[in-house]
Amino acid sequence: MLSFAYSDEHTSHCLSKKANWRVLVVITFDRIIDVVASEIKEFIFGMLFIKRISDEFDLKCELIRRQYKHLAPEQLKVFLERKTSYGETIFVPKRARWNASWVDECGQDVPPLKHLKHGTGNMLNKAFVAIEDENNVLGGVLKKQHGFKCGQR
Repeated sequence: MLSFAYSDEHTSHCLSKKANWRVLVVITFDRIIDVVASEIKEFIFGMLFIKRISDEFDLKCELIRRQYKHLAPEQLKVFLERKTSYGETIFVPKRARWNASWVDECGQDVPPLKHLKHGTGNMLNKAFVAIEDENNVLGGVLKKQHGFKCGQR
């Protein structure tokens, strides 16, 4: 219990309650962080990795779009979805793109990764698998590292 040296008993009591509430929040927060700190670290690094490769992919996509602007829109769309169009840049499949929404197998619209509110860990896992499946150079690297439990509610 924290104590304060105030002459006004009511003020002292109110401040004491606020201080205790803050201590409780800090203790509770520390306990939560303590339990899942390693999961949170992996979760954050996973998100940063996907964000980074997605940004690089978007830059390359824009470069290709400008370079092949003479193509008909439908041809350009097909060209942009071919992983061979990106050369050395890691191809990011639709389900793993940070900024782009996509339509799943059931025809449901899925928001971009940056806008997910629920099931983030699950979607991050699926994004890693999709990235590795599309990029032979990453064979056996990402599938071993994923398994995010954070944000799966």
